[in-house]
Amino acid sequence: MAWTAYGEDGLPVLDEAPAWLTARVTLRQRVGDHLLIVGEVESGTVRRNAPALVHHDGAFAAAHTMPAPTPA
Repeated sequence: MAWTAYGEDGLPVLDEAPAWLTARVTLRQRVGDHLLIVGEVESGTVRRNAPALVHHDGAFAAAHTMPAPTPA
């Protein structure tokens, strides 16, 4: 994967990324054995619609819209 574009702040942006953002860290807090980092978005854009990337239990997957339930 390569980058040819640069954001307003001069940081490289991956060519294939459907969306990107940059954020300023506003909070770092230990939560159990994790570190919670909260940021305030400063810039970003959506290049094209794509399913969201989900990380759960050590694996990545694409999120998909669930169909509406059918009446019984």
